[in-house]
Amino acid sequence: MDKGILIGISFIAGFVTALLFVAVGSVIAFTFFMNEGAVLQPNLEYPTTIESGSTLELVVHLVNEEDEQIVLDSIDVDDSLLAGFKVIDTVPMYGEQSDLYEMETFDFGFSVEAGATTAVVFRLEALEPGRYSGELEIRNANQDFIAEVAVIDVIAPAGE
Repeated sequence: MDKGILIGISFIAGFVTALLFVAVGSVIAFTFFMNEGAVLQPNLEYPTTIESGSTLELVVHLVNEEDEQIVLDSIDVDDSLLAGFKVIDTVPMYGEQSDLYEMETFDFGFSVEAGATTAVVFRLEALEPGRYSGELEIRNANQDFIAEVAVIDVIAPAGE
């Protein structure tokens, strides 16, 4: 066989292999990055106004609308919301707390069965008067999340 033909066939075979590699890699990347897993559906319950020095409960109701259990990995809370509050505790109690990317992460790691509803309660002490707002991101074990926004006005105690 002519040397030029062999080089041409080798070039075409290499080009086709490269195209297949790119195509398969793209499918894997799309599946990994774009295919969100099931997340718990949140609904927040909290007072929108509270006096400084008082304690409030910010309740995160969580509904599993899926046909399989979902793990609540963590709830991440914007520092801008927590700037007006001291976290007293949570129910259930979080495992670890860490600060990451202007958010406080509260690790829970428990499962919510298919069709079930549960809640996580943040007990907070209101500090200085002001308007505090931010997102709460409810994350599953794959770090897929859905976010809800809370806005709370802290006012001076009556008579001050």
